[in-house]
Amino acid sequence: MRTTVLPLLLLSGCFLKLPPVTHDRTTQGNTATATAAAGPVSFSDLEQRVELLMAETNDADRRDRLVELRELMFAMRGEDPVSQRIVRTHLERLIAVEERSRPMAIDLMDGPSLVTPVEEAPIELPAPAPAPVPAPAPVPAPAPTPVPAAIPAPAPAPVPAAIPAPTAAELAPPVETPPPVSAGVPTREARLEATRQALRQSRYQEALITLEGLDDNEARMLRGEAVDGWARTERERAGQIYVDARKLPPGPERTARLEEAARVLTELNRAYPGNGYAREIAENLALVNAELGPR
Repeated sequence: MRTTVLPLLLLSGCFLKLPPVTHDRTTQGNTATATAAAGPVSFSDLEQRVELLMAETNDADRRDRLVELRELMFAMRGEDPVSQRIVRTHLERLIAVEERSRPMAIDLMDGPSLVTPVEEAPIELPAPAPAPVPAPAPVPAPAPTPVPAAIPAPAPAPVPAAIPAPTAAELAPPVETPPPVSAGVPTREARLEATRQALRQSRYQEALITLEGLDDNEARMLRGEAVDGWARTERERAGQIYVDARKLPPGPERTARLEEAARVLTELNRAYPGNGYAREIAENLALVNAELGPR
């Protein structure tokens, strides 16, 4: 078990110190036989609890701890049932501690108000004193109006031609025509919403294609989430290929599996060098290359 678990723990990027076992050889043999007969241990329920905790946290240190727990569960899939049960017991305790450390959300909008409104008495202002009314100035008598000379009568104005009545179309209010919309071209908001939907369904490559051409803050944030999701998924796939390859005897098939795992990891860091798992991917690639040996 020691030679098998050590590379897997290095692949996952974490190390777990197991307590010493003090049973005698007869008890150990009986326990190992009974546990092995029970079959391999499933970590699926613990993986779901860890994924839920990762989805609800923004703390970088806590997220790193959860990633290490998930990597350890991933590494233990190919181990013997005795080791799996020992590691599962410790994982359950660590996940329970992380669940108890969830931050408590306080809704300040609910519950009665702690401030009692104080009714203020209206302020009475003194009535303004009446302004003094000035005495009117004496009005001088108007000068006599001179009598104008006789004004000739004006010529009659020409009669305008009849104006036709406006039609109903002319009286109708103008209709505003909306600006033309390019057919088949989605708006920025539609593309962002399509990206969010793809991320919720773990369709990371589709999300990256949808974001092409957008470079605002929200688009960059969604692109980073899609890149990290794709890097995590492909890294896990390469890890499973590596575990399956180590179960095979030395030969062409085992070498081909290891080379495939190395190709997936190399392509990840080449295509997305700034992904959130770049350091772990480089460490995993070094482990796979060491298993392949000089080529």
